[in-house]
Amino acid sequence: MHLRGGSRPVPAGIVLCDLSTMTADLIGRITSGRPDMRVVADVRLRDAGRALSRTGARLLLVGLPDERVPRSLMPVMANHPDVTVLGLVAEGGRTYRHELRTHTVAAGELSAELLAGLLDAG
Repeated sequence: MHLRGGSRPVPAGIVLCDLSTMTADLIGRITSGRPDMRVVADVRLRDAGRALSRTGARLLLVGLPDERVPRSLMPVMANHPDVTVLGLVAEGGRTYRHELRTHTVAAGELSAELLAGLLDAG
């Protein structure tokens, strides 16, 4: 969370990308009422870069079929290196934090604490 012109907190923006309705609803419930984060866009992968640029979001949550980084996500990550990318695998509810590096790290179960930690670490 950032401070705006003194002490008013500015919530960190989250862009949802290619998530199932159930997962997007879960994210909405997790972030609801939290002053430190809010969903600012819900887009398809082809529009993720534009949404990140337009909103200044710091976290991109992407629905993935497995833990691998899709080729189409690489330009988004390269053009927005300060954005944390969290891949959400529907099967089994696994999450993976993707970085523009040669490895992927399991991030844990989706929760408000996980999102807050990723925003703080990003």
